[in-house]
Amino acid sequence: SLEQLLINLANEKLQRFFLDSVFNYEQAHYEAEQIEWTAVEVPDNGPIVAAIEDLPNGVLPLLDEQCWLGDRGKDSTFCTLLNQKNPICSAEFAKLDQKGRARFDPSNNFTLAHFVAPVTYTAQEFIEKNRDSIFEEMAHALVDSTNPLLPELFPASELDATEVRAAKGSGKSYGSVASKFGSSLTDLLAELASTDPGFVRTIKPNVGLKPGAPDERLILEQLRTCGMLQCVKMIRSMFPTRILYTDVVARYASCVASYSFMAEREPRDFTAAICESFDVDPEEYRLGLTKLFIKG
Repeated sequence: SLEQLLINLANEKLQRFFLDSVFNYEQAHYEAEQIEWTAVEVPDNGPIVAAIEDLPNGVLPLLDEQCWLGDRGKDSTFCTLLNQKNPICSAEFAKLDQKGRARFDPSNNFTLAHFVAPVTYTAQEFIEKNRDSIFEEMAHALVDSTNPLLPELFPASELDATEVRAAKGSGKSYGSVASKFGSSLTDLLAELASTDPGFVRTIKPNVGLKPGAPDERLILEQLRTCGMLQCVKMIRSMFPTRILYTDVVARYASCVASYSFMAEREPRDFTAAICESFDVDPEEYRLGLTKLFIKG
């Protein structure tokens, strides 16, 4: 449904924000500890977001285009155009074998390869659900109403400028559901980007929400779909374990108390000596300003 498509678009953008935030935090952490930063691969869902949003053949632009055609706009035409012109939809359609094509109706179905897995949508009622417009004269009447509630529901700031309406080829105002959703999502991400974000992932332990009965398959599926596995994989490709030098000293100082030269060392030098004593591979760790970074 259109609702699910918009939900999935929001998930794609929030997932990207999550990964970028973790990546940027890691990079800033390395720089603060003066450890050489090695570029790591960050999962990129940019192509799927572009396939949904970008002009001229994104899902939402093509949907809005059909909406602006009024009664001439058809769900079947919208879907057919996607499977012909949209880069991801057309690629997914081309992958279908003979049996797959027999079950797939290109005038009613389209598939998008989302970050987690491909999703097939049914285009029925997409156009009707996306329409959120009223004629210009009615819009102005509502905006100018003396009833205090109506101007709040239909603010003047949302009226399309004359040149925008002309470009759309429509005498209607208050654009589509998809365009409003996209603007709202952009504002949300801009606000999030201005903060110092933290993340809490909630995981459902089992369908019945019963204590002490974790469903491993369900939990793993949720970790995959929320991008946690990709995040962990990205961090593990660097030096995921960090230990303060003071903690290393507190743990091992008593073990080497008989060696007076160790007691004279600064925490960083003490930690380096411990790593050398245990023959830790130099490629498996890095010494920062205040912490030991370890791959294992």
